[in-house]
Amino acid sequence: MEAHPRLHQRRRNGASLGSAAVLALLATCLPAMVVAQDPSGAPSAPPVAAEATPGPAFPTTLAGADLDVQTYSGEQWLAQFQDGAADNEALAADTEALLESLGKGVDDLTVTSALAEPTPGTQAVVLALQVEGAEARDFATEAVKLLLGDVNEPGFALRPMGSRWVLRVVDAAVPGVYPRTVYLEGDTAWIIGADEGYVIELLEQLPAQSYSQSTGDAVLAGQLPVVLDGRRRTGLYEAREPLFLPGLELRTGPALDAWLLDLYLEDGLTPTDLVGAIAWWGVDSSEESVEVEGYQVPDGSPELVESLRSGVFLGDGQALPDEVSRTDQELGGRQVTTFDFGYSKQHVFSSGDTVWVVTDHAGEPAMAEEAIASLP
Repeated sequence: MEAHPRLHQRRRNGASLGSAAVLALLATCLPAMVVAQDPSGAPSAPPVAAEATPGPAFPTTLAGADLDVQTYSGEQWLAQFQDGAADNEALAADTEALLESLGKGVDDLTVTSALAEPTPGTQAVVLALQVEGAEARDFATEAVKLLLGDVNEPGFALRPMGSRWVLRVVDAAVPGVYPRTVYLEGDTAWIIGADEGYVIELLEQLPAQSYSQSTGDAVLAGQLPVVLDGRRRTGLYEAREPLFLPGLELRTGPALDAWLLDLYLEDGLTPTDLVGAIAWWGVDSSEESVEVEGYQVPDGSPELVESLRSGVFLGDGQALPDEVSRTDQELGGRQVTTFDFGYSKQHVFSSGDTVWVVTDHAGEPAMAEEAIASLP
């Protein structure tokens, strides 16, 4: 049976599979390059990696062993799929179409790969796609979809791994499992299939991300009022790191995940660039107070901030529960969207590079309006 470097599952023998083996089945596999047959039936030499092609940066070791790294020019890579088989020919054609959509050609593509077995029965594979002069963010997701022959419904989620932000490929048919990890930097996308510890070891050998990252001191808390209705605030919290994201995700659901993915792919920003701050005025807890939250994308464009307000906090396009009402109104001199939950009211608006959420848990509408008016 012909073997080619498309990413697919590997056949395995044995009566049962442990957790590591199950993960290995979900990991990508790069079999040996196809060995063609000449008319006499004798195998001809397999394609040889192009020595003149330096290729992208690539890991060199895993679990204490050297990796067998192979680099192919775009022409050599696509030649493996131009064999007359309908699926392979379609893959080659789709790859060329993707390159064309970037204003690039086959000569701009370089592919580097390595397959390893760090422990008996455990696979690890790395594939790097480099398109000279293109941003990996512009081609990675479509390229990965082309290559994933064993993932039924691939999707992507932005997640931290070690010190890096990566795209974790998700499969709607196997919830909670991440068959691949995709790391992007410059003109290269690295696709990794391995157990998580090996993924982190491989990532640490790749170039650090150079996408825009805010490094200045967080200043959003300084924009929050100190006194409302003559009462000093009783709590304040601010974070530049994505410490506030889990709680926010519980409230906003998958809309936040989708927005963060767009933030990364479209603007090259990660959640580390975001600033979150919260203050409240209440005796016992924030749940019995007037609460002010701010979520800032430092120097974010108006379109980016609006997508955060409307897509994440307003849930545009999503139906509201029957017991919740929504009203667009002027309050505190601003145009706000108000959600009435019956037991509290939440007012959402944006200003500059920040989305503000003022929640009245305590039944203090004048105090909430004063908070809205006091924000930048």
